Formats: sequence, C-alpha cells, structure tokens
Amino acid sequence: MAPEYLYRGQLTEKADVFSFGVLVLEIISGRKNQSLPQETEFLIERAWKLYNAERASEVMDPTLEGSYSWEEGIRVIQIGLLCTQAAAALRPSMSRVVTMLTSEKEHLPLPRNPPFIDVHSVGSTATSSTPSDIHSAAAYSSSRIIESR
Repeated sequence: MAPEYLYRGQLTEKADVFSFGVLVLEIISGRKNQSLPQETEFLIERAWKLYNAERASEVMDPTLEGSYSWEEGIRVIQIGLLCTQAAAALRPSMSRVVTMLTSEKEHLPLPRNPPFIDVHSVGSTATSSTPSDIHSAAAYSSSRIIESR
C-alpha cells in the first residue's frame, strides 16, 4: 500500500502507481512483496539495496533468464523503484511509466529510497511512535489482513 494511504487514507492516482511498481518488482523477481517468515526484508527494500549496490541483477527471477536482456531487466527494476518512491510527488504518472517501459530512449531519473518497512519494530515495546514506526506497523498489519483474505 502506498505510504500516503497508510498515513492519511488518501487514495490517488499516485497510490495506483505505487501499487503498479510493487507488481512490476514482484513479476521481475518472481516473489511477493511480503517477507516470508524466515526473511528479514520486504521485496521493495531488497530491490533497493541491491540496486543501490549495483547488484540489481540479483533481484531478477532466475527462471526468466534468457527471455530478456540484462539491460531490460535493470531498466524494469529501476522503473519499479521509481513507482515506489515514498513521496507521491516523486512517482511518475502512469502515462510516463508506459513511455518508460516502451521506449528504450526515454531517460529514467534515479530512484530515491523507497519507504522501508522494519518488521523488527512491529510489536516491540518502543515508547516512541514516530511516523516510520506507525508506517511499519500499519504496513505489516495491512499486509497480514490482505494475506488472510
């Protein structure tokens, strides 16, 4: 879910862009955004860390190997990360996303840190409730609600 929806209940076109970015990352990686119990990070966080470390190819689903070029895969990951920016204003419009996906010549801006979810802070007895703590708890709770449907 888009951070602005979790914080303020705002559902906008940019929230749809965020969801599309998550879907793109799920497709290219072959895994869900939610962490499995034995994993410590969500897909968006993992994709960002590997992209930032210039190891984005490790995000790609190995079963898709050979069906696309390395450059195309990295480009798709970058577009997914652009769509999942924490601030809605930093996310591209869907029409721009389509242009980015269909035109190799379209310049892609560098993504910034997406919103991270710290599953270790969920359920802790922390005394402060910073927006990031609230976001972490809300994101974790909402993913569990959706998962149970």
